[in-house]
Amino acid sequence: MNQIQDWFGQHFKTLDDVGAAFGIGAFLFAGLGGFFKIERLTWLGIASLGATIIAWGVNALQSRELRILQHGI
Repeated sequence: MNQIQDWFGQHFKTLDDVGAAFGIGAFLFAGLGGFFKIERLTWLGIASLGATIIAWGVNALQSRELRILQHGI
């Protein structure tokens, strides 16, 4: 288990990295799902795109790039 955590710690340092990985997966899943006409794979790509948006949004809040929601923080 420690090896897995070390590997993730080396490759995914910020939520921006996690969002990028979800984004790549989203395009792969949606593209392959559309090509092979597998509806569940297409929906998995769309869900992964939503996870990308969430990860990038949380990263923007943590790095203080998005100041509109940080009045009381």
